[in-house]
Formats: sequence, C-alpha cells, structure tokens
Amino acid sequence: MIDLKNEVLKRGFQVAHIKTDSIKIPDATPEIIQFVMDFGERYGYTFEHEATYDRMYCPCQPPKVMELLEPRITIAVCRI
Repeated sequence: MIDLKNEVLKRGFQVAHIKTDSIKIPDATPEIIQFVMDFGERYGYTFEHEATYDRMYCPCQPPKVMELLEPRITIAVCRI
C-alpha cells in the first residue's frame, strides 16, 4: 500500500488515510479512482469504489478537537 500511496501522491492527489484494505483520497477524480483499481490488479487485489462523501470525521483526533476534513473524501476499498 505504500507504493500505491506514493503513486497517488506523485499524481498530485492527497492521501487522507491508507491502511491494508482501503485508501481515502480527497477530491478524487474518475481517473485516479481507475488508477487505484488498475494498480491493485497488478498485485492481485480487486478494488471497488465504495462511496464518495461530502464530509468525514478525522478519527485520529481526540473527540473534543475532532474537526471535519475537507469535503468530498472519496473512498476506494480494496478487497482480496
């Protein structure tokens, strides 16, 4: 997944969150979503675009300072 993160960053997008089976990309375009899916296929993963959200909470912050991230967080989920 670190290779995927680096490739997404190299293409000018931010990675809001990444873990073993998912990546969250703010303001993702159809092209970057397709890139993520194609990239996963090279490693035997099948990605699906799960949802596009207007807003999401940042779980890394304590609840009292939790703020909304930028609108339009796009989620692409990887399933083996």
